[in-house]
Amino acid sequence: MEDAKEPTSVAVPKTPTTLAHRLFTSPTDTTIAHLNRLLSTSSGVDQTLMLLNYTLVLLHSQLSRLLHLRLRLLAERLAASASKSLRPGETMLTTMPLTATTTRLAALHAGTKGLAATISDARIFLRLWGLLGVWAWARATYYGGPQDAVLRALAWAQVAANAGYYVYEHAAYLASKKVLRDVAARRQGRWWLVSGRFFAAHVFLDFARLWRVRQMRVGGEGVREKEDGVAGEKAERLWWRQLAVNAAYAPLVVHWSLAQGFVGDGWYGLLGSFAAVVGFREAWKQTA
Repeated sequence: MEDAKEPTSVAVPKTPTTLAHRLFTSPTDTTIAHLNRLLSTSSGVDQTLMLLNYTLVLLHSQLSRLLHLRLRLLAERLAASASKSLRPGETMLTTMPLTATTTRLAALHAGTKGLAATISDARIFLRLWGLLGVWAWARATYYGGPQDAVLRALAWAQVAANAGYYVYEHAAYLASKKVLRDVAARRQGRWWLVSGRFFAAHVFLDFARLWRVRQMRVGGEGVREKEDGVAGEKAERLWWRQLAVNAAYAPLVVHWSLAQGFVGDGWYGLLGSFAAVVGFREAWKQTA
């Protein structure tokens, strides 16, 4: 049996007023087709999952605040009501019934956290072969990297930082899933930290790369951004986009590099969502 092939032309249906016709000629159909093209690429899948992940983290942080506020108000109302019937020095232990709205809010709060954790785990799993991309980056740098000595040195430094990042992240992840046996939790924690520090090195090296590109452009040295394949106004927009993404990532990579961290869920979700939106918009344009 021959494989089904997509028709080269679309025939006009005999009943153009049917629901199917309206669906498949609507803006919704165009959007779904575009999304399908986006999710047919590995970068598109990662950008989409990244956007969902950080958006859910941001949503979870706001739901946490709202849930905490509602529980506090319920407790205050219960305490105010009970205080009228208590004598001085008496205490009362009781359970606090939750309203239907609060119960649904608590369920949504738990659900967003669980889904965000699931997506985060999936993204790490999909990065397990990321070292192949680092190898391709190193090969491209060796055969045709930047001509400028500073940019070339920065490229090799970023290759090394990414190699370290993937090695330690892979090891920590596989140990957490018991694929690597007999790895103590403390050692796993150290591997996660080292992985984060290598990622931080990559981000701050990219700041240095962007500074060098700007320096050469302002100095009229004619930067040849061969790795990006763009020039002129497109190169300028790309430069600002990369700077914005790095600026959003900077606090996060420092947070991941510290044992205790310092970024709360709200800022974590907000900064990550900003970087994710920028990346998602670019991936969307490339699959238009």
